[in-house]
Amino acid sequence: GGGGSWGKVLLQWVAVGASHNLSRDSRNAVSGSRSTVSVSSPVSANVQANLSATRQTRGYREVLEAGRSWTAGELGTRFKNQYTAGMSWVDPSLGVFSLGYTRSAQFDGRTTEQVFASWNKSFNHVDVALIADSQVGGTRDSTPDGNRRNAPQDNDLAVRLQVSVPLGADRRLNSYASRRGDQFGAGTALNERVNEYVNYEVGVERDLKAGEQSTRAHVDLLPRYTRVGLGVSRDPLGTSYSGQLQGGIVAHERGVTFS
Repeated sequence: GGGGSWGKVLLQWVAVGASHNLSRDSRNAVSGSRSTVSVSSPVSANVQANLSATRQTRGYREVLEAGRSWTAGELGTRFKNQYTAGMSWVDPSLGVFSLGYTRSAQFDGRTTEQVFASWNKSFNHVDVALIADSQVGGTRDSTPDGNRRNAPQDNDLAVRLQVSVPLGADRRLNSYASRRGDQFGAGTALNERVNEYVNYEVGVERDLKAGEQSTRAHVDLLPRYTRVGLGVSRDPLGTSYSGQLQGGIVAHERGVTFS
């Protein structure tokens, strides 16, 4: 897959960003694209508001999704359009607090609405984050008489705790524990920047309820103007491989820079 992005353009106090990514899954013979536009602006010295809109085609795949087989039902639950509004507040002593709302329109005709909140803070270079989100509404399928009815989907609160610990200048150990409904999960990953051209990540995740475990490894190669990503993952369903090729272009006051 590949993609491009345009750097943020500052218009007085408003920052505008845009990105466009392309993907191709050779194994399943599908390709697609995802485009995002975002706007952010400070409300006060420590408060910032942001808005974003994303549109993706049915065939778009993330790097770790490449090669995976999808059922028609799973494809239908992917979002077609997504809109997000959020606000963040920074306090030097307490950390960063964020609130947000997301509305998504899926390919199967349903909509979902979610609210989320997060807190982030660093303690002597150890980064801690607590994230919570809940589905608050949406549109269910049409009723037998053909009338679409609006009703909240099943409300489910998800909570996730993340801790990132430095293991030297260019290496970090990232761990998490999460709960959504009666589902419990945990995982850890080691990320290292070997040099300016190579970085990698290896990780393991475990579904504590089902007792299932998955492992993954990913390496990024960063030659000039290009990013090449290669990955492999293994779970109870089997082993999958992925690849990504990405480049970018940034417009600024002195011209255009490839990155």
